Amino acid sequence: MSNPESNMAKEKRRHWGPLVGIAAVLLFAVVIGAYFLGYLAYEGNVPGAEEVQTEDGVTDVVPLTE
Repeated sequence: MSNPESNMAKEKRRHWGPLVGIAAVLLFAVVIGAYFLGYLAYEGNVPGAEEVQTEDGVTDVVPLTE
């Protein structure tokens, strides 16, 4: 059952704040996700590769072979 006497203008005014908050959180999540993916792409973090430290202290990325 719904309320037969709903005031749409009042309902819009009441829901404006939470809807803006939800949109802000979603935008923040998209920005953080894009930053994370960009960081991984820039660093070259490839699944299936491991870092190996050599004797002279240089770290190399060596692909794993099966």
